[in-house]
Amino acid sequence: VYSREFKTTGGSGQVDAPSETDLLSLSYTDAEEQTHTIYYENYADAASTMNALDSTYTDVTLTMLQDIKVTVGSGQDLSHVIDINRSCTFDLAGHTFTVRATNSYGVSVFYVWGDLTFAIIDSSTEQTGLIDAMGESTIPVKSGYAKSEGSETGECDVRFVFKSGALKARTTTGKSDCVLSMP
Repeated sequence: VYSREFKTTGGSGQVDAPSETDLLSLSYTDAEEQTHTIYYENYADAASTMNALDSTYTDVTLTMLQDIKVTVGSGQDLSHVIDINRSCTFDLAGHTFTVRATNSYGVSVFYVWGDLTFAIIDSSTEQTGLIDAMGESTIPVKSGYAKSEGSETGECDVRFVFKSGALKARTTTGKSDCVLSMP
């Protein structure tokens, strides 16, 4: 696993540029109000690190640095690509997150669970950011009922905020094509 961390004070410092192979950056502010940015070549590692951050970290954002393409195969036991279990923002930044499922279960790009707020934005000027999911049945963002910390019922209180970008879901047979776009 390869990642690099940079610290800036109050968000005013210079941060080194990501490498050409980095897919996502994770940024957050700590209790001392220092901004941290970590670059990742692997989207799953970025999401895992983000989910491990405790609630003292704020302004948590995953930002796409380039287009990401994921294929979920029939031999894989995956119904979603990224778990989200803490409040955060996912910034498309003008890029496309493409997910294709070759199994019969369908796929969700994000599986969000817990008591949290999950926001999707596109900070790019062009507003071309897109989440494009295709499988037997697809839902770009699915809210789960996994047991969250302190919850005995397993129910979640997910607040999903879609500020800008586009979500596209379609079946492999082409029977439905749902597109949701926000300016």
